[in-house]
Amino acid sequence: MSLQAPKLDDRSFHDLVAEARRMVRERCPEWTDMSAGEPGTTLIELYAFLTEVMLYRINRLPEKAYIEFLRLMGVMLAPPSAARVKLTFSRSQGNDQRIEVPRGTRVTLSRSAEGEDPPIFTTASALTLEPDENSASVLAYHCQLVQGEALGSSTGLPGQSFQLRQAPVIAPTGDKLDLVIGVEAESELDERTPSVTHEGITYRIWREVEHFSRDSGDDDHLYVADRATGSITFAPAIRTTGADTGNGLSRNAEALAAVPPANQRIRAWYRCGGGPGGNVAAHTLTVLKDPIPGVRVDNEEAAVGGCEQESLDNAMQRGPQELHSLNRAITARDYEAVALREGSVGRAHAVARAERWRFAAPGTVQLLLVPGLDQTPPYNQQQLENAQTNEALARVRQAIDERRPLGTDCVIDWYHYKPVSVQARLVLHPEEDARSVEDRVENRLHEMINPLGKQPLRSRLHASDVYHAALNEPGVLYADEVQFSVDHAPESDVGAVMADPFHPDLWYAGAGDQVFRSMDDGEGWEKLVRFDEEYIDRITCCDARAGLLATISLRSDGDNTISRVRISEDCGQNWQKPHELGFQVNDLAWVQRGGEPVLLLATDEGLYQLPPGSGPVPVAVDEHNQGLAFYAVAAAEAPRVGTQVAVAARNSKGVYLCPDEQLEDFQHIGLDGQDVRVLTAQRIGPRAFLWAGVAAVGGEDGDGCLRWELRRDTTGGDGWMAMGNGWKGGSCRALATHGEHVFAATFHSGVVAMDSAVKDPEWRVPAIDCGLPLRDTDRLLQKVNDVTVAPPRGAETDRMPTVLCGGPHGAFRSRDGAHAFRNISRRTFTDHVTIGEGFLFCSGKHKVEAVHDETR
Repeated sequence: MSLQAPKLDDRSFHDLVAEARRMVRERCPEWTDMSAGEPGTTLIELYAFLTEVMLYRINRLPEKAYIEFLRLMGVMLAPPSAARVKLTFSRSQGNDQRIEVPRGTRVTLSRSAEGEDPPIFTTASALTLEPDENSASVLAYHCQLVQGEALGSSTGLPGQSFQLRQAPVIAPTGDKLDLVIGVEAESELDERTPSVTHEGITYRIWREVEHFSRDSGDDDHLYVADRATGSITFAPAIRTTGADTGNGLSRNAEALAAVPPANQRIRAWYRCGGGPGGNVAAHTLTVLKDPIPGVRVDNEEAAVGGCEQESLDNAMQRGPQELHSLNRAITARDYEAVALREGSVGRAHAVARAERWRFAAPGTVQLLLVPGLDQTPPYNQQQLENAQTNEALARVRQAIDERRPLGTDCVIDWYHYKPVSVQARLVLHPEEDARSVEDRVENRLHEMINPLGKQPLRSRLHASDVYHAALNEPGVLYADEVQFSVDHAPESDVGAVMADPFHPDLWYAGAGDQVFRSMDDGEGWEKLVRFDEEYIDRITCCDARAGLLATISLRSDGDNTISRVRISEDCGQNWQKPHELGFQVNDLAWVQRGGEPVLLLATDEGLYQLPPGSGPVPVAVDEHNQGLAFYAVAAAEAPRVGTQVAVAARNSKGVYLCPDEQLEDFQHIGLDGQDVRVLTAQRIGPRAFLWAGVAAVGGEDGDGCLRWELRRDTTGGDGWMAMGNGWKGGSCRALATHGEHVFAATFHSGVVAMDSAVKDPEWRVPAIDCGLPLRDTDRLLQKVNDVTVAPPRGAETDRMPTVLCGGPHGAFRSRDGAHAFRNISRRTFTDHVTIGEGFLFCSGKHKVEAVHDETR
């Protein structure tokens, strides 16, 4: 049963009048006329009214007590956040002198709304334009800079408070200069002691903390600031527990931290202001309030991050959360509450990271944030991303680090967004205004597809959600022709596909210069990253370490093509700095060495290895031909053979095999004269095989593939076995295996399949109507650039593996062993649209058409 706050006196006006009349009848029986117009009755009613007003004020006491309790707990109103923007200062023509732009330079709008003061931005640091520089940028905040404000002198007693004259102070930006409190130094300070000199006097800088119960470490020069009200409080003194008294308390009160010495002056340097008024558009901050000759200023991007001060009502709702967490972040709700305390965070979601990702270390919390926005929906992707500031992320990270338990870690990041546009047709009653209904339904869709809404986080949107939103609007008879559309999908120019070996249903695709990821077996895709003016040629996952993958991207450099290699350790969410190679990388593969994954690169300049934390290192393959180039590299691991590495040389120079991961003894194992472009390893139980895919000339059918059984003794075995029966695909462009099943991407037969365990195995060519795209001539299947397989899930081991392939017309999936394919890279959906981990839906441009029912 919930606790209800009692009313101290619940009598109403009528109760008070009735009680007064009863007392008159008891104590003054001669008063018999109590009609409405009688003067005595009027006085009774007047005093009853005044008493009711007084009782109303008395009944407000529980709310006052509630607020006082919150204050005692240390709950303070969150201060306003200041909008931030990069200001670009440019020199005027004819001015080639060195120009200094001091810290605190003020910039404002060229014009403001009538009757309103224009917002003023101040630079956060000094800027210098050298004679050879035409422009430079510096960060600025929507605030006023207060320098050296005198707060008074210390009494030398604990618990002193001082008041800033220009509150509120803006919320922390990550810059220590947001609020600086200095106490006059009694003696000369050490060089390492933080200090500031003002008007010839040295002030020691004290440190801001949330409360004095925290461990101050070596520095106990602390204060607590209520930024919303501008109150600065130094440490109080209390009697702590001790063994020297019978009641358990020490005889003398001790200050919880250092106390400013008596008669020492105290000054403040701070930034005040902030608020949503600073979120101004791009190219509007063009007026220098502090003119600098020969300098122009502009903001190329909009200012973002300004939020208003927290309301009292919100603080009263937040207060119990502070009490429940006891200033510690233990549960997911605690982490979310800490993040939401930062004024520029509008939504937070925390989970144990290991529940979502196999690469996550135990004890790691994943906290994803949505920025707080002041305007009403819709929120488009650009607005959301512009409001995601590094300063807010740093404040949340610092607050979490102060509260998380020892031995745990927290990964904090902003959500990514997937815009979704809805198209629908509404049929209305004849008397309804079509335009008004369209606007109202679009508003309902914006509320539904809203990353800052109150509804639970969605992993998919169904057509039924749209029908529900539309049919709740009065005047709508029915809705139809519902369709979702997304902005990005790997719908063309897919050069690489890959199945993640650790996360079921997780796929990667490289389309043009973009890397996509699907977490639901290709039903929906999210763009992870874009590498401008590059082409994603290869993607490969490490089979030994979850989350580890690498890409090859190609870029034109004049007449040459050069490659960049990038590595991600978290399934593509973040990427390391690219390895810039001045030549082309053709293939890559992972190999384990001493428990650490090493990336191998087959390049036009030879074979290279990429150890962890290192750059590319050349590997000697043929000491007699140091300039040998390679098309392909593959690594195999099986109980009978250990780890072996194979490379295919360019110019039909054959295949080389190394019997271990040390890469020190490559042996040539044949296929001279064969143009081998593809290598892959196949494992069937304890046995392992090396497959080689051969290129064909012109429009010929080609020879298909060859197979070599791997053994510890590389000189033994039956040698290469031709595996070309039934091959009609031209060049082999990629190979993928699962157990005895082998799938090949071909130049003009789509994806061909083989059961290599049967006697006299033969390639099965898919039918013309298999679902793969057709060429314009001769009804041949379009070329396929890459193919990958994912094993059946769980107990479905007897089912065929899922096959994914990619080519010029997108990505295609087969669940029946490459008999029938389905296009899974479309951008429009009729039933539902999905989203992956780390992403949220946001509204795109909806198109709602309202028509009247002509049958009525």
